[in-house]
Amino acid sequence: MLARPGYLAEFSRFWSDRPEVHKIWFSIYTPQEGDDSVERLRPRDREMLFEELSAAASQFPKVYLPRMVLDAYRHPPHSPTNARSHG
Repeated sequence: MLARPGYLAEFSRFWSDRPEVHKIWFSIYTPQEGDDSVERLRPRDREMLFEELSAAASQFPKVYLPRMVLDAYRHPPHSPTNARSHG
């Protein structure tokens, strides 16, 4: 989805225009330690993704991306032990 600039905005626009769609959300691939697959986002890819997600969320109200979620994507815990519980 990052290979084509503007794809996330195009995707968000397409689905936002549909009255039967109430919420659009995105999930990000979370690799396991040591994974070096092509799906793994490199640091620059991650920043580009977060910039595009943030822009889509501000431009299209149906995109569900609370600031807390975006911040967690940007700064994930280094290990499950470091993750904070929000329950």
